[in-house]
Amino acid sequence: MPSLRMSDRAILHLARAWCFLRHPAICMRTFNHSGMLPHPARPSTYVDKFLWRKIFDHNPFFATACDKLASKAYALSTCPELRSAKVLWSGRDAREIPSELLAGDVVVKANHGCRWNIMIRNGRVDKAKLTRRTSRWMRRRYGRKFGEWGYKGAERKVFVEEMLLEDGQPIRLEYKFHVSNGMTAYVYAARRDEHGNEVSFRS
Repeated sequence: MPSLRMSDRAILHLARAWCFLRHPAICMRTFNHSGMLPHPARPSTYVDKFLWRKIFDHNPFFATACDKLASKAYALSTCPELRSAKVLWSGRDAREIPSELLAGDVVVKANHGCRWNIMIRNGRVDKAKLTRRTSRWMRRRYGRKFGEWGYKGAERKVFVEEMLLEDGQPIRLEYKFHVSNGMTAYVYAARRDEHGNEVSFRS
């Protein structure tokens, strides 16, 4: 980065101190995650930029992006030919999921959270456990701990989605393209086991 005048540096130090005082929890969690003291007032690293976005960039579109069903609808409205896993059911109470939907290969997800998924293979499901887990999802607001404010506006729902298969098995390698300003910033690759659960990743 180019050098700054002393007055500019002082302002940035004050802004950084304000971030720590105003958002101590997410600043500390960022430090614990990266091992580096964050500088959201003058972001240069990957984690700094994520923290800057959480504190300063409240683009209302992020609420759509954090809502799985809304983001799917948006993507299909923008690109109708996009291939996407079909949503088979959605609601607020998993006890209302039709039994026939749970008899095959499906994924039960929370609309308003991340990694809140239950993979069901060949109809093997503990319905009591499914009910307890999804009820817990419905009581929680995802993202509060890490300052991911966009999830606050996501509608609290449980939904059932078809499982994507290849040769009768869940797709083992999943790619996620993270886009910034219309350009791919990095690619996240997740490897899954025979049940469809994520076991490792690389980026």
